[in-house]
Amino acid sequence: MSRPMITHGQAACIFYGQPITPENEASCEVRINQIPDVELCYLENDPTEPFLIAAQRILFFPFRYKRYPSTNDATNRPPDPAQASACTPSTAHELIHSNKQLAKFIDDVFLPDDPHNKSVYEYTEMRRAQIHEIGYDVYHAIS
Repeated sequence: MSRPMITHGQAACIFYGQPITPENEASCEVRINQIPDVELCYLENDPTEPFLIAAQRILFFPFRYKRYPSTNDATNRPPDPAQASACTPSTAHELIHSNKQLAKFIDDVFLPDDPHNKSVYEYTEMRRAQIHEIGYDVYHAIS
């Protein structure tokens, strides 16, 4: 199961051990941005353990090192579950290429518990049938 995603600013606060507030997010991001040639990232599926690494290494190992979504970029939010069923076959194919990716998509979008992170997630209660319907639509769009 996937872990909840956090923003770059939240990760910067975690890295420096600061409480996550808008002011701390901004100041911690500035501190990290002042260090040349490094980026804040995480390993594969654990965004709760941020670390700094040479920016070039991320380019060499993009499947191992992951960047955090920008704090202010609303386009990096996980897809809206209500709009997931509106994917066209061409756009769904660009995003999801296998059953494993579909399972990861469902884990990332449909968390079983509220992650209490309004910067990244919008908490909405859904019935299991609604989730299955969206998964079914996405699956058939890639088939």
